[in-house]
Amino acid sequence: RKACKYPIFVFDEHSTDKTVEIARKNNVKVFFRQKKGYGEGIKCAMHTTLKLGFEYMVLLDCDGTYPPRYIPSLEEYASDYDLVMGVRDMKRIRFAHRFPNLFHTWLTNLLYGGNLHDVNTGMKIFNIKKFYKKINRPGMDLTVQFSLRALKSRYSIKQVPIKYYDR
Repeated sequence: RKACKYPIFVFDEHSTDKTVEIARKNNVKVFFRQKKGYGEGIKCAMHTTLKLGFEYMVLLDCDGTYPPRYIPSLEEYASDYDLVMGVRDMKRIRFAHRFPNLFHTWLTNLLYGGNLHDVNTGMKIFNIKKFYKKINRPGMDLTVQFSLRALKSRYSIKQVPIKYYDR
């Protein structure tokens, strides 16, 4: 809440880790989803926020690795770009995860003519209408799908350096 002025929503998969209780205690609206998986959660969030009349959505992994304080840095570009990505310094990503990320990024750039630095980032702001019907993966591969769809559709992309704190 200190990082941005927009409503925060939780899309819960009937978790047992007190997410719902904590969210409600902090007056955060909770939506329950039926389908399992990271991608299904994002798709549910896109559907719901579009229905609620929002034009943009902030996507932020909530495991403490992406500091919310960078939301305003991404937000300042949202009206000029279809996808604004928080780009991590690869040296801050643990070695076992760094190689797959570099490979995904290299392959995406090669196949789609991009110049992206971090296709696996878990922090982005995007125009919901542009991506709503194009994002369909049920799992973690949905993260890369944002980059693929943006490049393939020739959407405007802005990359903003952010700090990243590995788990």
